[in-house]
Amino acid sequence: MGGWAWHVGAERFRAGRRKGNALVRGGWDLLRFTWHDLAGERGRVLEEIRAPPAAAAA
Repeated sequence: MGGWAWHVGAERFRAGRRKGNALVRGGWDLLRFTWHDLAGERGRVLEEIRAPPAAAAA
């Protein structure tokens, strides 16, 4: 999870995006969630994580 506290500032934000892009190029599926997602919508987040990649993209 990449939180706002970590990504405050343009360079940190860009570095996070570069890392995410490297993961995707390496074959990983990248899901992004906010603290609010995790704190307030835990069930939906878990469903999204557990869903097969094709279902998650739909």
